[in-house]
Amino acid sequence: MSASLRMTMAALGIGAALGAGAGHAEGFYEAKVVTLIVPHSASGGYARYSQLLAPRIAEELGAEEVRIEHHSGAGGILGSNLVWHAEPDGLTIGLSSGSSLVLTSLAGGEGVQFDATEFTYLGRPTSDDRIIFVGQDSPIQS
Repeated sequence: MSASLRMTMAALGIGAALGAGAGHAEGFYEAKVVTLIVPHSASGGYARYSQLLAPRIAEELGAEEVRIEHHSGAGGILGSNLVWHAEPDGLTIGLSSGSSLVLTSLAGGEGVQFDATEFTYLGRPTSDDRIIFVGQDSPIQS
């Protein structure tokens, strides 16, 4: 396995979480199609991440293919609901913003059918700083 693949898989936690390379999952994904649901547009940053990662995940798992499905809408809620309702057989995974999932779920967003605390999180392909800001005349000052 190449160093870049090891780094990618380690960053995502895919290898360990899905059992890639581990004797206990040996052959499970052989000749199977894994669905990667991306609850965002087919032309944004998550589309690029998914296109980069799908062949590497398939290779590491020994799967026939990782098929990318984009289900954008409602700020990621539509696609996230699909992951939530997927058969828990290890063949459907999602790629989304963890903070968006958690905040939408905690806020009781309209249409949310998932409990973000009950998803299994495998990792992050990137890390970035988050800020919250308000208007100049807001009573919130800190």
